[in-house]
Amino acid sequence: MPKKTFVDTSPLVESRDFQRLWLSSTLSTLARQITVVTSLYHVWELTGSSFWVGFLGLVYAASMIVFGIFLGGFWADTYNRIKILRIAAIGSVATTCVIALQLQFSEVSLAAFFLLLATHTAFLSVALPARRSLIAKWLEQPKIGAGVALHHLSFQVSTLLGPLIGGVLITAFGVSGSFLVVMVFSMLSLILTFALKMISNTQQDAGASTRFSEKLTDGMRYVRSKGVLLGAFLSDFSSVLFAMPIALFPIVNDARFDNDPQTLGLFFSSMAFGGILAGVFSSRFSQGALGKTQLYGAISLGIALALFGLLNSLALSLVCLAIAGAADTVVAISRGTIVQLMTKDTYRGRVMNLEQIVGMAGPELGNFRAGIVASIFPVGATLFLGGAMCVAANAILFTFAHALREFRDT
Repeated sequence: MPKKTFVDTSPLVESRDFQRLWLSSTLSTLARQITVVTSLYHVWELTGSSFWVGFLGLVYAASMIVFGIFLGGFWADTYNRIKILRIAAIGSVATTCVIALQLQFSEVSLAAFFLLLATHTAFLSVALPARRSLIAKWLEQPKIGAGVALHHLSFQVSTLLGPLIGGVLITAFGVSGSFLVVMVFSMLSLILTFALKMISNTQQDAGASTRFSEKLTDGMRYVRSKGVLLGAFLSDFSSVLFAMPIALFPIVNDARFDNDPQTLGLFFSSMAFGGILAGVFSSRFSQGALGKTQLYGAISLGIALALFGLLNSLALSLVCLAIAGAADTVVAISRGTIVQLMTKDTYRGRVMNLEQIVGMAGPELGNFRAGIVASIFPVGATLFLGGAMCVAANAILFTFAHALREFRDT
């Protein structure tokens, strides 16, 4: 059967629950992206320090790791995943409400702001393994790749619109107004989670441990036993750790483009625009030689971001970021499909959790690394070095990670 070219939207028609899950995820991600750009702008305005902007990435990463690797995956494989989504959505709404009201009516210290953001991120991190585990529960195996592609496409659309909305909201209503909009989107996502049909988890294998520490260790051991999964995680983590440029956007914007908040939004949106273009054609790379596709995408990501570090032209900078966004989408969809196909349902919550650590906490650690390096070296040199290291790491994996390189879904 010949490959399709454009994204396969049939899962949205065939499964009403997948449709609701997708819409809830889209709204949650949109709220998250507005939060990211608003928080970066707020911290930069408060401190004018690349260290504290980078430290914001460490705050996000620490919360994701603690409430992801130590709680989210374990709970998703132990308790009902729909209930987890609902509780986490309530917590997300509550924390965004507190942030918005605090910023509106009183001055918030930097430490308190970081604590509130960490709490908000904790709820999102707990929900993600459960949310991603449900994709394969509501879709037949031939549609899983399409489901992963649709979720990533919604992520990219949200990443495109979120910073644009955030830039406009900051300009018109300030940081507190932007967080009020985040609260509205979070509430809509909450309503959709309560519309999802209750579904039970697959029963554990006979003799499988129910103890927290042993269950966590079993999940890590499962990933190590699957060379394809381990290689996919290493490729993605090395890419985002070395090349992720988000923490440097405010610094580049200040140094080259007069610290215009709408230009800052364009940086985020350009990456999302490239990701959307790639997502529209995702049927071309969400099947077949998924391992090579992921590695080629990671190498392309590093090259594009290294070039971004060398350019002073706004137009060319946005082109490089769009290419990077497209490459990142290729990496994310191919990796996500590999993980869904290679993971048993009884391990899916913990493995999705590890994917979350790589795909979300990894970029935040990359942001922290970039902020530290940029406080020592020029921002252009920092971007170029990170991109070059991303290329080198994935070239090494292409040479030695045979299981990943040769993996195909058919």
